[in-house]
Amino acid sequence: MENIVKNDMDLLRPNDGDVYLVAYPKAGVTWMTEIVTAIYREYALENPNCASEFDNAVRAHAFCEVCPMSRRVSGDKNKKVIGYDANGNEIFENEYEKRRRIVSLHFPAERMGKMMPDAFNNANVKMIYIARNPKDIAVSYYHFHCMNDVLPTPNSWQEFLDDFTNGSVRWGSWFDHVRGWWRKHEEMISENKPQLLWLTFESLKKDLKSEMKKICEHLGLELSEEGLKMAVKRCTFASMKADPNRNHSKNKIFQGDFLRKGKVGDWKSKFTDEQNMQFNLAVVDHLKEDFSTLTRNFTGGEKIQ
Repeated sequence: MENIVKNDMDLLRPNDGDVYLVAYPKAGVTWMTEIVTAIYREYALENPNCASEFDNAVRAHAFCEVCPMSRRVSGDKNKKVIGYDANGNEIFENEYEKRRRIVSLHFPAERMGKMMPDAFNNANVKMIYIARNPKDIAVSYYHFHCMNDVLPTPNSWQEFLDDFTNGSVRWGSWFDHVRGWWRKHEEMISENKPQLLWLTFESLKKDLKSEMKKICEHLGLELSEEGLKMAVKRCTFASMKADPNRNHSKNKIFQGDFLRKGKVGDWKSKFTDEQNMQFNLAVVDHLKEDFSTLTRNFTGGEKIQ
């Protein structure tokens, strides 16, 4: 935390027009980054007077727990990279051109409140939280560990599931993460602060076009029917998986598909009946205070008995 404040706090400080995309790992924040980028691209095409602000917006990632969005020195040692545009080109510190920022992160609500309190109080900063069925998250996270050279390889699926259930994985407990952000969402609504939009991975899969309309409205942007159609087409799983610039196949730390399946309900191919029963009990136990909102908002519609 001390290093972040000293070196990178100004990069995390919210600017008017910033969009913060938040999710627990493997819940869909990469997909949401593509969605917002696609909306910006189409908006720039339809609004030439402000195109430079939206086209090739800075995409910055604050995934690292130690030094988020660190100023990485590029090949030119006099320049430092603070993010990337939609084509993967580096964006350098102190560039004069005004650009929108799309910042994707995994921060729990409490941590974000300590590090970036202005994000919750600035009406010109928008946030989107993406929730997903934790069983699908656990399976996706397990495969991500198996193919990622910088993460420890699990000894077994059962061991990883136990660690996931106990919160003994990177970014900690899913239960704490989703509960913290849900309560922040409810708190902001009660205070008439509509900056935080809550979506689920499952709703995006079910009707991407309708959910993208919600996102446009949340961001205060309007697209034509044709613009929306083009944005949706660009953000299908098949489109992203087939594009080397977006499927992370060029990243050498990944020894497999970063975009693996993108399915709803894939957990059924991995969970045994006993594992499913035990995990359901853990969900009810950890989230009992929020059980009334559990099915609709936390687990993508799956009923947990």
